[in-house]
Amino acid sequence: MESLTDAFQQYPKLKTYVVDDQGQLRQHMQVFVDGQLIRDRECFTDRVSDQSEIFIMQALSGGV
Repeated sequence: MESLTDAFQQYPKLKTYVVDDQGQLRQHMQVFVDGQLIRDRECFTDRVSDQSEIFIMQALSGGV
């Protein structure tokens, strides 16, 4: 979570898109660390190194 907290400090508007008012990852958001989907969406305990790349994406859904 420290990495996300740092990102939110740099880009304050990002926080409302990624987490809800309870600090939980929004349902349709996906976080990848070094190309792997994180496993812990509640406490964000997945390991991150100084060299890790973190991608935050909105999962899209829909139909034809």
